[in-house]
Amino acid sequence: MFESTTSAAGVTQVLSLNDLFNYLYKGGLLMSVIMAIYYFGKLRQQLVHTVADIKDLKDDIKGLKKKTSNIIVNITSIKTFLVDKRGMDAGLFTAMSPLNLTPKGQTLLSQSGFDDLYISKPEWFLQEARNRSPGTIAELDDIALEIVTTLFESNELPSFKEIAYKNGVSVDVLVRVCAIYLREQLSPRLFPTSSV
Repeated sequence: MFESTTSAAGVTQVLSLNDLFNYLYKGGLLMSVIMAIYYFGKLRQQLVHTVADIKDLKDDIKGLKKKTSNIIVNITSIKTFLVDKRGMDAGLFTAMSPLNLTPKGQTLLSQSGFDDLYISKPEWFLQEARNRSPGTIAELDDIALEIVTTLFESNELPSFKEIAYKNGVSVDVLVRVCAIYLREQLSPRLFPTSSV
């Protein structure tokens, strides 16, 4: 039983629980409470699922961290292989295609004097490349390497051994640095519509 006093009339009324529900129902309050409980239950259920999803994401991130560390180890192995087996110093080249020189590679190029040699006779280098008929920039990359290698082997670049030695790189690395520079200089002239 529920007891209520109405002060305006000064009469004490005794309401049954059924009367109370009827009163609340007519006012819409009961329906609002029921709907609130229902939606609260749905919200709680969504929160439980969200917490489970977050836990799954955390597990996925842990897995990705392991995979990422494996990738880094593999990249390091490749760099080491290139330095040890092929004589390519990974600090001189960017890890993208086509290879580009890093600031360290630019310094080595400048010390070699090859950039000055190119500037002194750009038409000769252009003609040498055209004589080999490159069809793509990738072919030009190989041709530039051939041109610089030929110059070195014909003793046109006598200081290369000393410069390579002073910089702690092989002559092959120095030749590759110069070939990349040569490709960068020739590609806009041979392939004006391509972007390197």
